[in-house]
Formats: sequence, structure tokens, C-alpha cells
Amino acid sequence: MGLLFGVVFYDVIQFNLGFSYTDEILAVILFFYLLLNPKRIKREFLFFLCLAIFYLAHSIYDQHNILPAIFTDFFIQVKPFIAFYAVYSLNFRISEKHEKKIAKLSLVCAFLLLPVGLLNPGGGPLMDQFGGYSRYATIMIVLGTTYIIYARQYKRKLYITLVIYSIGLLSLRSKMFGFYIAFVCVMFLWKKVSVKKLVSLKMVILFSFMIIAVIYVAKEKIEFYFIDGLFADNMFARPLLYVKAIDILNDFPFFGTGFGSYATFASAEYYSPLYYTYDLYISPEIGRGLYISDSYFPVFAQFGYVGFVLFVCFWFRLLKIAKTNFEIYNNELLFKLTILIFIFFIIESIVDSTFTHNRGMVMLMLLAVILNNKYEAKDVLITSEPN
Repeated sequence: MGLLFGVVFYDVIQFNLGFSYTDEILAVILFFYLLLNPKRIKREFLFFLCLAIFYLAHSIYDQHNILPAIFTDFFIQVKPFIAFYAVYSLNFRISEKHEKKIAKLSLVCAFLLLPVGLLNPGGGPLMDQFGGYSRYATIMIVLGTTYIIYARQYKRKLYITLVIYSIGLLSLRSKMFGFYIAFVCVMFLWKKVSVKKLVSLKMVILFSFMIIAVIYVAKEKIEFYFIDGLFADNMFARPLLYVKAIDILNDFPFFGTGFGSYATFASAEYYSPLYYTYDLYISPEIGRGLYISDSYFPVFAQFGYVGFVLFVCFWFRLLKIAKTNFEIYNNELLFKLTILIFIFFIIESIVDSTFTHNRGMVMLMLLAVILNNKYEAKDVLITSEPN
């Protein structure tokens, strides 16, 4: 149900009914379900809650926007972390039968959405029903990732996942092409993964090739936003938000300006005074409240350098868990999937605010599944065939 209404038909429901709180409802349910199982609550989740409350108190004490903006943004920003830690802590177990149903549902949804891409490549009225070309691409990434996690552990599903991601290419989004290249490099070209030799000459060459290829397919977008847009008479919203984020970080280096103050949905909905203080209102786009929450990394102006370091530590911790699990179970597929989800969020955070949206929340939940339930001794390598 979460996959259908929280990802596939999320934007259809919002477009036609104006209801866009499916992911928030799911996060609240998971949070209270976790509270009902206090023995499963992990210390790192409690540490996160303490940090969230501290930043909320800081936002109210050193206030840079009105209280409705602060509380709205507080919930939006903590939502993906709550969903991740809830799934990670509760460690849900489902039967093999239900796993097959989830995999089948992902595959069916992907192919049902194929005509949308074929009829509206690069966007159009039909694709707009699903949130436009950008969200169509991330829907396919979520469906493909869900499929590869829950389908049987044998090589064929790797190619089926590639087909699902290929449908996402119909969005004609450079970020989709970038993730597609990353998937091919990590899953097909990165062979014989060794924990002891994670950093080797072959790996450096492979990942260097992957980065160059990703930059190449995104060349036009990079030039448009960060070169032409940076030096335009009226700087585009996205590069301007990055530039001013550095200024704000230098003025508020430790804990930033707090929730609801910069580069977020709430800071646009309750127009932040910072946009006047730092002359962002002069931008034709930001002045009209457009594209303010169009990327995630500028948001760290709200949380300071300390917040950015904590975010890096969060990902370092998850990658370390993945590495430890790989050492124990030698499950190459799931270790690679962890790397790919990390790459997914890097790409998305540069060009979109997916991390705090429904698709980002579901991807974090899938990552929790990988780090938990799917790391079992019965799981085998991707090169193994089913019995």
C-alpha cells in the first residue's frame, strides 16, 4: 500500500484530489508503532531525536521565520529520518510469499507506467499526472530498487531491474541517465568486491570513469544552471541558493538559521525574511516564491557546518554498517545496493529536494530493509541461480 499510494500514485492523488500527506501519515504511524515497542528503539535514534529537539529549540530561540514555518519545516525535515530509524529499529520480517508479491507489484507498476513514458517522453500532460518527468524518473528508481531487493537472489533480476530503470530514461532527465550509468558501473563492471581492497587501482579507475560519465550526461544541465545561470544578469534560483547558502553559513557557522528559514518548502510558503536580508528577493524566480526548495544541499544553511558534519556522519555510519554486514554475510548485491542508494541521494540532493519528499523517504526505508532484514545467511550472491 505504501508503494502504491506513497510513490506510484502519490502525485496522481495530489493532482486530482489535492491530498499530499500520504508520506506524513506513514511516518507518524511508524513513529508511534516504534514507541509501542520501546525495547527495539536504538540509541542512535534517541540521539537523533535529541538533535532534532535541540535544533527546534535553537530555531525558536534564534528565530528567523514565524513559528508556523518553523514547525512545518521541522516535521518535513525529520520525517525521512523517523521513517528510516523506525523501519531499521523494528526490523520487520515478512514471508517469502509476500516478498514475491512485492517484487511482482513493483514489476507490474513499472510496465503499466511504460505507456506514460512512450506517449510523453521528456514530459507532457500524461506524465504530469505522475508529477512530471523528474518524479516519473524517481518513481522508476524506487520501483526498480524495490524489485531487486525483494525478488529472488539470482542474476536474472539484475537485468529486469535494468529494464525498469530503462523505462525511467523516457523522462529524458540527466539525473536519471546519471543514476543509470552508476547502476551499470556498480552492478556490472565492479566485479569481485573485496572488503580488504575496497580502495584499489581498478576501483579508482572504475569510479573515476563513472563520475566522468555522469558529469558528461549532465553537462548541459550543469552548464545551464551552474555556469550560464551563475553569470546571468538575473542569476537562476538554483545557483543563487547555493551561493547565498555559503554566505549564510559563514554568518551563522555553527547551527545555522534554523528550521523554515532557507531553501525549503516552509521558507517559501511563509516567505522567509532571509530572502530580503540576503537580496534573494531580487531574483525573478525566488522573488515570486518559485524553485526555492528545488535542491537539498542549500538547506544546510539552516543547520550550520555542525549540521552538515552530522549529516556526513549519518551516511558514514550507514556505509560502515553495510561494510560490516558484507564482511559477515558476503552479500555482494546488497552491499552494492547500499552504495547505489548513497549515489542516488548525492545526485538527487544536488538537483532536487527528494530527500525530504515521499520518494526519498521510501528509498531510506528500503535502505533500512537492506541493512536489516535482507542481510541473512540464507541470502546468496547475485551470481547464484535458483534451485
